[in-house]
Amino acid sequence: MQSSLPSSRRAGAIVSLVGVGLMALGLMLPLFIQSNPQVPNSAHGVYEWQIVSIGSSLLNVVLSIAALLPVVAAVLVLITSVMALRGNPVLQLTWLIRTAAVVGLAIQVLFEIFVYVISQIGYARTDIALGFWGVPLGLLIMVIGVFIAK
Repeated sequence: MQSSLPSSRRAGAIVSLVGVGLMALGLMLPLFIQSNPQVPNSAHGVYEWQIVSIGSSLLNVVLSIAALLPVVAAVLVLITSVMALRGNPVLQLTWLIRTAAVVGLAIQVLFEIFVYVISQIGYARTDIALGFWGVPLGLLIMVIGVFIAK
């Protein structure tokens, strides 16, 4: 079944799928753990979907788009990786898939830097949680997988 598939394409598809899975796991984990130093047991997780619902309506739209574009890129890579593993002919739009993966990674990194700076405003103590590292690491692995596949 997979004998007609070049090994570099198969390896790239598997690495991309691992990256997409790690990104999906990272989206389910909190970005930050916030607590009020003056209130005992006030620590709580802050998720990405909570971050995009702050501020004015224009800020909500911008943050929602910034959070959604990396997910769209991951879905595009997921579809093409599954198609490559199944042996179906993958569209010869390698440059589009690579561009989507790199742009998704760049947007996610900028989004998380912006969110981290915003979260430092106020009295709450903010600690970085696993979701902060899981999503960009998954996207980075996905980008590596896209560039391995030829």
